Amino acid sequence: MVDDIRDNRDLLRDLLQSVGFEVREAHNGAEALAVFAEWSPHAILMDMRMPVMDGYEATRRIKASEAGRKIPVIAVTASAFRDSEVEILQTGVSAYLRKPFKTEEIFDVLGRCLKLEYVYAAELSTAAARSGATEFSPESTAALPAELRRTMREAVEAGDMARFAELTGQAQTIDPPAARALRTLAERYD
Repeated sequence: MVDDIRDNRDLLRDLLQSVGFEVREAHNGAEALAVFAEWSPHAILMDMRMPVMDGYEATRRIKASEAGRKIPVIAVTASAFRDSEVEILQTGVSAYLRKPFKTEEIFDVLGRCLKLEYVYAAELSTAAARSGATEFSPESTAALPAELRRTMREAVEAGDMARFAELTGQAQTIDPPAARALRTLAERYD
């Protein structure tokens, strides 16, 4: 995943890791080439406009390599111009996503490029049962300190899932069933 904006990387990383993808990050094209040289990813999500080296050049260089020819590069860009899409596709990308994108769009593109089949839970209760989560109610967190509950609420309201995950780790030492239930809800973005 290559993007010069940290919030964009954080969002994509949290989204992809929540369903089991292993993710490495780069904040410009030059860094992407270095990461690519040491790690062979199954796909690359590439922002096109970045400092140092943009996504156009980084994609051309990746696609020019033997290993890079086989790896899908998915352009993820905020460009609103139609002629930019043509220019982006000419770099050799496998797919194109315009920011802001919907969660389903990123999974759809990755599914097509990587020939993935997703398994969806038929019912919410079935997914919870598989994960070992207990029934959750606001009273379930009563054993957690008020300050921890307040900080968790702030993290959720800010959309800071990395911070929320860190806080559920703290909750694990106090009340493991409550922490497990909260993690399950967070994984489902519920």
